[in-house]
Amino acid sequence: MSRLRHHLRATVALSAALAAALTLAGCNTEPATIEDQLALANESLPALPKSLPLEAGAPSAPLVAAPAAEALPAPAQPIAYGRVAEAGDGYGYIDRATAFVDAIGDAPPDYAYADSGDVEPWAWEGEDDSVYFAEPVDDGYRGYFYEAGADEPYLVRDPDYSYGYDDGRLVAVYDSYGQALPYDRWPRNDYAGRYYARGRDLYRLSHQRERRGVYAGRWAERRRVLAEDRRRWQQTRRENAAWQRYHAARADRIDRHWRDERVLRQAEARRYDAWAARDFRGDRPTLIAAAARDDRNNALIERRAEQERRYAERQRLLVERRQQQVAAQRQNAQRQQREALAGRRDTIRDQQRDRIQAMQQQRAAEQRQRQAEARQAQQQQRRATQQDRQQAQRQAQVDRQQALRQEQLRDRQQAQRKAQVDGQQAQREAQVRQRAEAQRQQQAQRAEASRQAQQQQRAAATAQRQRQQADAQAAARRQASEQRQQAVRAQAEQRASAARAQTQERARVQQQARAEQQRAQQQARAEQAQQARAEQQRSQQQARAEQQRAQQQARAEQAQQARAEQQRSQQQARAEQQRAQQQARAEQAQQARAQAQQARAEAQARARQARQAPN
Repeated sequence: MSRLRHHLRATVALSAALAAALTLAGCNTEPATIEDQLALANESLPALPKSLPLEAGAPSAPLVAAPAAEALPAPAQPIAYGRVAEAGDGYGYIDRATAFVDAIGDAPPDYAYADSGDVEPWAWEGEDDSVYFAEPVDDGYRGYFYEAGADEPYLVRDPDYSYGYDDGRLVAVYDSYGQALPYDRWPRNDYAGRYYARGRDLYRLSHQRERRGVYAGRWAERRRVLAEDRRRWQQTRRENAAWQRYHAARADRIDRHWRDERVLRQAEARRYDAWAARDFRGDRPTLIAAAARDDRNNALIERRAEQERRYAERQRLLVERRQQQVAAQRQNAQRQQREALAGRRDTIRDQQRDRIQAMQQQRAAEQRQRQAEARQAQQQQRRATQQDRQQAQRQAQVDRQQALRQEQLRDRQQAQRKAQVDGQQAQREAQVRQRAEAQRQQQAQRAEASRQAQQQQRAAATAQRQRQQADAQAAARRQASEQRQQAVRAQAEQRASAARAQTQERARVQQQARAEQQRAQQQARAEQAQQARAEQQRSQQQARAEQQRAQQQARAEQAQQARAEQQRSQQQARAEQQRAQQQARAEQAQQARAQAQQARAEAQARARQARQAPN
């Protein structure tokens, strides 16, 4: 109701541009009459059907309403206003649209497409190439009607008003009762300009976007709304005397013009009802004929069914050719992929071989370096061993020299002790001799005193003492000699023992040095062998790891290439299918435009003939 009240506000002053447009409209600017536009007759069916089969089921996405009038983009310039040349022709725009809707009846849409957003308008294309778009709005549907070959609407109808256009100008406005409003009661808002721009966009998008069949379930939900609008238009036409007079004067021509359209659309409706009775199971049935005795209509329906069959066969062949082309391209791509993959495998093998060679060279260099280090270590060890041996020899020589010096010192000490002992012995012997001499002197003196009495005894005693002294001296000398011999033997034994100890020590040191050297050599050889084994194991492990990494990398690259190629193949197939569909649609659109141009030319010729013919 708010929109209706907004439409009824007709007191807004006209701008200078609108006034200029009205001035031009009154200066013999006479648009073509609706009768001339209706002169186009349906002489033959188009070469290709314009409809796409309904799709079974219902869409998953909800129905999206088109933007309201105030939400549509405003045109850069306000739409110009004009008037029809004859006041009686003012109902021509709404009557033509109503006649088209009557001919369509309950037939489902020919196709659907997406606008620039999420709205999905439905389209019906007539046998005369006229077009009707219906897009959902909050309180019903908004309809756009186009003449054959025109890219701008001649009528736009919303639930409240209808707007008639001619040559880009607004020339008629109808209220919700179908009443043509006087010029001074036209709404002074820009809804008409917004609708006109929207109509041009929808027509352009219908030739740019992909067309698809309407879901049968969605049509079953919404057909009642469109049927109620159609019945309301018919009732409004019957109740509006001025509109009824206009329509009655042209009813025969209108019926002849839309006769074949009505027959075919009724056949479409019967086909839909038959399919709906099966809950849309199976394929869509063929067109259903009319009454058995209606030969003309049945022939027309049969011609359309034959055209559909030819079109379906041509589409099938086109799809097969496209599929063959796609298959050939896919095979070519697969062959190229195999060649590229083979080249890649060769490259990978070459890279692996190069890596293995580089690794082998690196390992050989490392082995040579390790061998050089081992040789250097052996040389250092030999030098160390030689130095140790030389040091041991020097130490042994030093030890020998020291032992010799010690032996010489001991000899000197022994000689000194011997000399001292000999001196002491000689001194003791001298003392003994002195004491003995003193004793002899004393004895001689005593003996001299008693020599006479005891000369014989003294002689015997003297002899005995001499023998005792001799024995004592001999014993002392023997004892001293034995002591000297024992000392010499002890010294010799000590020297021999020291020599043996030194020899044993040197032998032990040498044996220990040799054992240490052998242990060092064995340890060095064991360490070298262990290092060699460890290095060999590391090299083998590195080689196996590198080979495994190379194999894993190759498998990963092959898998990635296979996935990428599969994705490319799928994308190419989808792209090729889309190109095939786009090409088919482009061919249809091109053929439709050619037919529309031919139809316009024929219509213009017939219109000229009609104007030239006497009344």
